[in-house]
Amino acid sequence: MIFYEQPTDPWTPYDFKLLEAYQILQDETCNQCGNPIWICHSTDSNVTFKMQSSTCFAVRAEQRWAEDKKRLSKGKKKEWEPAPGEDWFPVPETVDGGPFPTRDDFYRSLG
Repeated sequence: MIFYEQPTDPWTPYDFKLLEAYQILQDETCNQCGNPIWICHSTDSNVTFKMQSSTCFAVRAEQRWAEDKKRLSKGKKKEWEPAPGEDWFPVPETVDGGPFPTRDDFYRSLG
């Protein structure tokens, strides 16, 4: 695909390298937060996380519509919940503003 070859052609060495790179990417992505594991599993005290949000306005409209329907029959909510369409997720940052530990740093720290 990258070299504009037909997908029915025999696999080339590049196809296998791309497949291996994709598998490594999948294996080294945290299944809980989606960040690289060498950042979110790092014990380096310089690595911390802040919360950041993103809003999908289409989902917001749908959720507001559902809330309006619910409000007519049940009343108000009592617990805090994210705003309609709002999704909270962690974003890594370093305490001192420097670079993150590298993948090699992480694997070396595992011993």
